[in-house]
Amino acid sequence: LHGAGPTNFVGEENLRGNGIFSWSDNSSDELNFELEKFITSTGKFIRIRLLDENTTEVEGFNLPPSATLIYRLRAKFVEGDNLYSYSDYTNSVTITTRPKPAPPVLSTTAGPNNTIVLSWTIADADGITGYRVDSMPSGDRVSAMIATPGALTDSMTDGLTEEGDGRVITLTSNTIYCYVVVAEVNSVNESDDSNISCARTSLYGISFDIPTDPLTGDQTLILNIGSA
Repeated sequence: LHGAGPTNFVGEENLRGNGIFSWSDNSSDELNFELEKFITSTGKFIRIRLLDENTTEVEGFNLPPSATLIYRLRAKFVEGDNLYSYSDYTNSVTITTRPKPAPPVLSTTAGPNNTIVLSWTIADADGITGYRVDSMPSGDRVSAMIATPGALTDSMTDGLTEEGDGRVITLTSNTIYCYVVVAEVNSVNESDDSNISCARTSLYGISFDIPTDPLTGDQTLILNIGSA
């Protein structure tokens, strides 16, 4: 005889939008555990993951926003060559996931040396794991990802990269560039696009920098001229 099947099955969505589950393991001879999810379109449960024997928790399922998800668990035992038996199912667990995050509010301004400075705000940053910044060529909807800033980032500069000891100008002077930002929780939960924000790079890529000498307090005007 085998031990009893798992009990006390619980689950929830964590702040990162992942499903986390735990249960009591009441046997020592199971082959593994089978985690199943209810599929509304078919009205049936399907197995979504095999879990190692003697485990009592699992985390890492990316959950979609604004969904009601139902899960259950059972143990699998070996009876002989290619013969298996199963425990009773645990109680079912229902998880109602959070809605997708509100879209960021984006602003752009021209920076020095043919760059565009982007900054954004978001109403609620809880659970945000990062952002995706897309360039919008000619203001159309064909996006090209240019950066994936981290969760704590709220700004970036496009157009100025460092290569070795030199700088490489990648944007053209006196040209309009447009962008959108998307807030990401996980691979299946992200905000709608932010507003489209556009800015024109400076004419001839000219900017002024007036540093202060820390010893004398004197200021020297330095004129930086980017590519036209």
